[in-house]
Amino acid sequence: MLTLENLTVGYGKKVLLRDVSASLGAGELVTLVGANGAGKSTLLKVLSGDLRPLAGGVSVCGEPLAGVPRIKKSRLISVVNTDRVEADALTVHEVVGMGRYPYTGFFGRLGDDDEAVVYDAMKATGVEAFAGRNMATLSDGERQKVMIARALAQSTPVILLDEPTAFLDVASRVEVLSLLASLAHERGKAVLLSSHDLPAALDLSDRLWLLPGDGAMHCDSPADLIAAHNMVMSAGGTCNSPLDSLFTGRAVRFDVQRLDFVAALCK
Repeated sequence: MLTLENLTVGYGKKVLLRDVSASLGAGELVTLVGANGAGKSTLLKVLSGDLRPLAGGVSVCGEPLAGVPRIKKSRLISVVNTDRVEADALTVHEVVGMGRYPYTGFFGRLGDDDEAVVYDAMKATGVEAFAGRNMATLSDGERQKVMIARALAQSTPVILLDEPTAFLDVASRVEVLSLLASLAHERGKAVLLSSHDLPAALDLSDRLWLLPGDGAMHCDSPADLIAAHNMVMSAGGTCNSPLDSLFTGRAVRFDVQRLDFVAALCK
């Protein structure tokens, strides 16, 4: 669905990722993991077409993203950003209905087919029970599910999310990530999200894209990443497994028992 070809991204002369290649397939949930400043949000902007790469290219459904017209792009890729959407006066139904804008023409009126898609998106994300409520009355977790429903109503094969669990409590984080895994596996969506929640990412993702901050990107399954870490540790490695490389030089290490980083000096 989404292919990165020798991609280099950054701002001006500042390069964050250099010459990386990867792919995201239908029915797959992939999580971007890395320290702040490693390039997660910048990469997502390039993949959504909001930012041009410094070199290389991105293809979506076999077509170069750079040549796709805006309206067609909005039928291929939907985006859920970190920023809180100012839509407090709108109902849940109205916000989810906004996802149909690539198909409704200038006036944005929803036809019967559009309404069916909107209802299906609300039902799939568990927000249909409060379709008539204003966004201002929702919890952060409920709001995030609504924004995912809007992306689902956009009927795109690819969904990109920038830290969708950033402001959520533990229970809401698990619910949202489980929902995204379900959309990928049961509906065949290609879902890519950035997250700092490594335990959940290892548990629910089909693959991880690790950004250690040195311009590279490691792409592998959670099982293979853990196996690689264990191999390095058993050989007396010094914090140079792909997982430990995420925070090189910091007083943390990856703990394979907890599947998370713990405070400890690497030796």
